[in-house]
Amino acid sequence: MTILVAVYALTIGVGYAMRKFGTYNGKETTVFLSIATIGAVLWLSIILRHPLDLNDAIGFIIERVLR
Repeated sequence: MTILVAVYALTIGVGYAMRKFGTYNGKETTVFLSIATIGAVLWLSIILRHPLDLNDAIGFIIERVLR
């Protein structure tokens, strides 16, 4: 579990450094953070032996947003 958190933090750190020294806008940063977080949640669910169905999760989020 600690390795997962370390890899996630490293990924976010590298993404932040790329954003700071490159020419990226806010939307690209948001997409990067979203994809990295979704990946971390999926790996966590696999490690905990309770796989997350991504389609159900996206459907749940869309239902909550559209209400």
